[in-house]
Amino acid sequence: MKLLFTAWASIALFVGLFLYPGWLRHSSNARALVRPDAAQLQLKVEHANGDLLLTWNRDAEIVKNAGKTVLSISDGDRHYDVDLDPAQLAAGQIVYSPAGTDIRFEMRVTGKSGQTTTGQLRTLTPQ
Repeated sequence: MKLLFTAWASIALFVGLFLYPGWLRHSSNARALVRPDAAQLQLKVEHANGDLLLTWNRDAEIVKNAGKTVLSISDGDRHYDVDLDPAQLAAGQIVYSPAGTDIRFEMRVTGKSGQTTTGQLRTLTPQ
């Protein structure tokens, strides 16, 4: 019985460490990496007719009490810093037309109290 349990545990460990991450990595054409500090902003990206739709939690306290918000977009050798006004921030989304396949978004929201929350997201898209 002990031997059977050990064999089963070894198989489960193998699947968990080597096979399952591969399925996650190859299960979609678009892949996103979200940093833990993006939790408040809940940044997400999805494809929309060749464009990327970046969304965030417009109901988050940091968003509702934002003093200044800068969205940085890195797309290959292109780099943009977009100052989002309160109306754009309250909309909770922005559409971006990518030129490359490796796009990085970074949203820095500074509250009226001076606290800054940063969310980062990277998406890899097929050509």
